[in-house]
Amino acid sequence: MSLAFVLIVFVAANLAVVLFLLLRARRRGPVGGIGPERDEQESAFKNPYFRREVVEAKVKSLFPDDDPAELLRLLDGLVPSFWGLERLQLAALKLSKGDAERLRRYVDTPERELIDLIGSAEYPYAWRIGFLNCVELPTPLQELIYNRDLRQYLRWLKRG
Repeated sequence: MSLAFVLIVFVAANLAVVLFLLLRARRRGPVGGIGPERDEQESAFKNPYFRREVVEAKVKSLFPDDDPAELLRLLDGLVPSFWGLERLQLAALKLSKGDAERLRRYVDTPERELIDLIGSAEYPYAWRIGFLNCVELPTPLQELIYNRDLRQYLRWLKRG
């Protein structure tokens, strides 16, 4: 097999993958576009879950063997911020994965790092590759990544 043939196959395969991703991204996810309009649409999906009852239900489901009142007092120690107390509490709960010690570490997160807490909970894939890296991707790929993250977060919120 010649090097030219291998190179042609490699380039064709990469083009096929990019084309597949772009076509898949064209199928609209729960939210379309990027930027402020997207933020508003995404908020409409998430905001109904940023309530005390949801936090309490998550504590009970993630920590069935722990005292829910104690964990809720711990979560109430988070500093309310621009993003809202319940949103921060849910982020800490999600990232804790049911481990009380991890939850304590997330509750002790300095105020300047709260955006990292929310970002890694609500946008795990985008956060892992870096928001600045996402911004440089073509819009359809950004949309694909953000919709993937939104779907996984909503699934987590809805789970008992």
